Amino acid sequence: MPCVEIFEKLRARGILIRHFNAPRISDYLRITIGTPEQMQRFFAALDEILGRINAAPTAQDTAPEGL
Repeated sequence: MPCVEIFEKLRARGILIRHFNAPRISDYLRITIGTPEQMQRFFAALDEILGRINAAPTAQDTAPEGL
């Protein structure tokens, strides 16, 4: 899935990230770490967009407590 499509789908859900439509970086997204609750909302939306509802645990799921 193209990055711009992920960007647009997240934006439609009220999740704001950065997409730069410029040579060499148009296939990348910039995500700024927020609160744990914001990041959980981001991961849930991304999993839904990518169709990974029952995916393997993410790094967030396996991070030590407090990180």
